[in-house]
Amino acid sequence: MLDAYGPENERFVQMYQDVADEVFLDKPHNWIKVEGTDFIGHYYQAGAREALSDLAAHSTPRKACPMPFTTMAVRSNGAVSPCCVDFIGGTNLSHIEKHSLRDIWHSDRWFAFQKMQLENRKQENYSCAHCDVYRSDHYTPDDIDGFPAEKLRSAS
Repeated sequence: MLDAYGPENERFVQMYQDVADEVFLDKPHNWIKVEGTDFIGHYYQAGAREALSDLAAHSTPRKACPMPFTTMAVRSNGAVSPCCVDFIGGTNLSHIEKHSLRDIWHSDRWFAFQKMQLENRKQENYSCAHCDVYRSDHYTPDDIDGFPAEKLRSAS
C-alpha cells in the first residue's frame, strides 16, 4: 500500500500482518512521469505536501539508476524489462519466449542499457527520462555514480 500518512497505515498493517509474509508501505515518488500528470498531487491531494516533503527528505541526487544492475522484470505478456517501475512498458529489452533470462541478462542490449545509465544518458530512453525512482533512498539505496562504464563486462 502507498503510505497514506494517516490512520489508514495502521489499519492496513493490522489487517494483513497475520496473513502476509511481509507488510510494506510504499513511499511516494513520481514513478514514471506521464506528460500532464502529477501522480503525487492526484493521489495524495490534501496530503500532497507531506508526501512531497517525505520524497525530498529521502531522495539522493544521483545520475545512474542501479535497477538494470540488480533487477529484471518479466511482464504478464512475456516482455522483459530492467525495471519493475516501468509500468508503461517503454523499456522492454527482450521477450521470455525468444530468449532465456540468462541470455537476456548477458545480452548486448542489456549491456548497452547498463552503459547508458552509467554514462548519464537516461534521456535516450523514454521511461528513464521521465522517472525519478532511482533517486529514492527507499527503493534504490545503491549509488553507482562514478562507476566507469568501461569496466562493465562486454556481452560479446
